Amino acid sequence: MKFGVCVPANERENIEAIAQAGADYIEMGLGSVEAFKENEMQEFSEYVKALGVPVYAFCMIVPWRYRISGDAPTHEELVKYFDFMLNKTKTLGASCWVLGSGKTRKMPEDGNREACKEQILGLLKLAAPVFEKHGVTLVIEPLNKNEDNMINTVADGMEYVQAVASPAIKGLSDFFHADLEGEDFSDYAGYGDNLRHCHIAAPERALPLPGDGQEEKYKAFLSSLKNMGYEGGLTIEVRRGDTFRDQIAASLSYLRSLWAEV
Repeated sequence: MKFGVCVPANERENIEAIAQAGADYIEMGLGSVEAFKENEMQEFSEYVKALGVPVYAFCMIVPWRYRISGDAPTHEELVKYFDFMLNKTKTLGASCWVLGSGKTRKMPEDGNREACKEQILGLLKLAAPVFEKHGVTLVIEPLNKNEDNMINTVADGMEYVQAVASPAIKGLSDFFHADLEGEDFSDYAGYGDNLRHCHIAAPERALPLPGDGQEEKYKAFLSSLKNMGYEGGLTIEVRRGDTFRDQIAASLSYLRSLWAEV
């Protein structure tokens, strides 16, 4: 298991604190590097390499100007954008891109669920060869029902993984969303290599820390991952408040100790 933290490219103080805290990697929103010029991308790549905390994953990869399902989907334009950004960010070496972006895939109030599922599947089938070409994995992130009404559980995501059947399309589990949806983590046993990436946060998007009342749930989540032989990343994805830099090392240490214990 690799332990990382989500942070945008422009928060260098936080990136440095994450590196000093001993994180294995950082994950960041794709939009935080979208405007980088070639020399800026190269400088940032050298910066994180020098810190010893590589960029392993990108999240929030679909700008709001695109639409995955519902009225007027923009699949061809979005896949061209993916290809462009995969080329642009290749010096950072991120091997995992997270498809969450609930607003872009959410079924309209008067929408047809089966039609929206076919639209999401269509986007994934169109994107798969592009991600295969670049050697990057696109992972499908389930979101809670307050943020999305199409993909709410790991099982929902796995339906698309199995339907596309591409080595570049895999699943993700986010503890924060899974807890809100009441998922049974023991169900993960059959996912095997199809579960490729994970996120975690305490309630209210706080850092997981000792005494936050979630320890047994964290253990159930981590135990299921360990029992299935999971070897991917676990990204701490939280609000970065005033105490973030002071507490990130404690959060990483806590999660690593739980991983060793389960």
